[in-house]
Amino acid sequence: MDHISEYNVEGGLLSLGEFIFLELLSEMELPQDVLQFLALNKKTYKLILHPRYARIIQSIIQISPGFIIKEA
Repeated sequence: MDHISEYNVEGGLLSLGEFIFLELLSEMELPQDVLQFLALNKKTYKLILHPRYARIIQSIIQISPGFIIKEA
């Protein structure tokens, strides 16, 4: 993660690399937010294959149920 090429990707969404997007995902509190973010386009959807993705989702799931809003 110490190379600029890992953060800025030519041709990427807004020229941001996968590590920037993974940082954004790690700040989200609701699984629904993550799904909406990843569904933006094919480039962000590829983050599901990143090794850090599973840890981020696991930390979101462990958030207190009081923060999770269920759909009716």
